[in-house]
Amino acid sequence: MVKFFDRERTIVISGTIKMKMLHHVARALWALQNKNPIRPIFFVIKSSPGGDVIAALMIAALLRNAVVPITTYIEHLAASSAVFVFLAGRKRAMARNARLVIHPARVGIQICPAKDQRVVDYFPKVINRWLVVELRFAARMDKNCATKILGTGCSLSTHEALKLHFATHHIA
Repeated sequence: MVKFFDRERTIVISGTIKMKMLHHVARALWALQNKNPIRPIFFVIKSSPGGDVIAALMIAALLRNAVVPITTYIEHLAASSAVFVFLAGRKRAMARNARLVIHPARVGIQICPAKDQRVVDYFPKVINRWLVVELRFAARMDKNCATKILGTGCSLSTHEALKLHFATHHIA
């Protein structure tokens, strides 16, 4: 679900990330940027278990390339692909009891005929390499650390996310 509040310059998402959400976020972002191309926009992730990693990375690209500064904020949970939406903010804030959950990419749908298993096996590897790059860029960490975090998966509290530079601010 996507809501946007014109007066507060806020976009709020919750639930599973899908391509349809990408469309709504793009429209809301476009509307807010056109209304005032200088004032910052707040992007709130209420609670998201993640979802479509391609849609999440496209939303992240929209936020990162926005004309106005974007501050992302986690109210409760950003898991799986929602983490990469969060990392796209120039400033990244978390509520006191918020959580970030990271894990390696998995293919939840069949993306090719069963006779060509190589593509199905290769797809998560490509996505995981992309996610390592995203982690390195957003959290300013070296390749080994990003690979280890993504490879093992982890659940980070607000305090741990601040320490690892996933979050830049804490909001009580």
